[in-house]
Amino acid sequence: MSFHENAEPRQRPPIYRPKDPPPDVALDRSRIYIGNLPHSVNDDDVRELVEPYGGVRDVFVNSQKGFAFVKMDSPQSAEAVVTNLDMNLRRGRRLRVTPASNAKGKLAKALGQGGANVRPRDEKPGGRCRLFVGNLPASTGEEELRQLFSEHGEVQETFLNAEKGFGFVKMASYEAAEAAKAALDDAPVEGRRIQVRFATQGTCLSVRNLGPWVSNELLESAFSLFGEVERAVVIVDDRGRSVGEGIVEFARKPAAQAALKRCLEGCFLLTSEPRPVWAEPLEYRDWVLGLPERSVSRRGRGYARERELGPRFARPGTQEHRVAERWKRFLDFEKDKREELEKVLNEERRKLEEEVERFRREQVLERPFPPPWQDGPHDQYASYLGYDTGYLGYPPQYGGGWNHRSPY
Repeated sequence: MSFHENAEPRQRPPIYRPKDPPPDVALDRSRIYIGNLPHSVNDDDVRELVEPYGGVRDVFVNSQKGFAFVKMDSPQSAEAVVTNLDMNLRRGRRLRVTPASNAKGKLAKALGQGGANVRPRDEKPGGRCRLFVGNLPASTGEEELRQLFSEHGEVQETFLNAEKGFGFVKMASYEAAEAAKAALDDAPVEGRRIQVRFATQGTCLSVRNLGPWVSNELLESAFSLFGEVERAVVIVDDRGRSVGEGIVEFARKPAAQAALKRCLEGCFLLTSEPRPVWAEPLEYRDWVLGLPERSVSRRGRGYARERELGPRFARPGTQEHRVAERWKRFLDFEKDKREELEKVLNEERRKLEEEVERFRREQVLERPFPPPWQDGPHDQYASYLGYDTGYLGYPPQYGGGWNHRSPY
């Protein structure tokens, strides 16, 4: 009879998986929104981009504003597009791909959709749904402000400071806020061109040092310990592989502050590997509109002085060329130093990963296994608890079980 014939098979520990979101049958999940597109794209480019993940029924592209709406043939195809393309780097831009809201307005009508006031479970109003509106006419009222933005989606809250000429508008979804920003920024209102920007509230964190097994869902589930999470994204490269970084957006600023404090003070681990998350406030940057000429400050003498000369190549032998060459040497020096630092960091990372691997092997060796001379599950359980079962003539009064008495 084999030593292990009557022993219970050792089971693997359960694999942690975040809970699946509840189904939402009230929403057409076959529509997706793609933002931060290069201005040179057209309908065919977007269709070619999403076709590998399913059939495409309709495409609407606003190349001037850099976004598109796509209707896929099924919710599964739309989900595949979101999973594989969100935060992908294409032509130097990171795409923003999310399920599209069923907001009212021109963009929804462009795809032949109605204006159902339904939004997905993950499209809750939060920091990325709040817009700053500047350069408003003094005659603008709160009702006019609400009406202006309601053409692009449901408006939940408005705040207006008529004296200072600015206000805040909270939309019902991120897509509605993105659409309103794209349509209304620099739009003429009573002789003024208003400015529309996402309002920064300190609710977003940038997280680094993520392992390759961390998904969007796991990231959201982990940071939900600190408060309600609006959005969690693991950034991937053009091949869909994690780059070890992510973005977590909370519904409230105190939750983001609590998460930041706990992650800095302690070691917050997401998987079995003892790899702590590094968190810091996310610095918002606009990749779509950039800095238009109208937004460049003209105060003081700096603008007039710098704009006296336009784009050109410096003429060799001039003082201008010598100063420019010094700048180039400095940039080369900076590049070399960064490469040297990167090599040092990679070497230290390699050593740390080797140490982590040794730690994991030691953890495996320290796990209790049943001794080969035990015949039944009761003896196996007793040995697991640390009791010597008296096999092979060893006195049962000595504790420690086979871990301390094994002749092997």
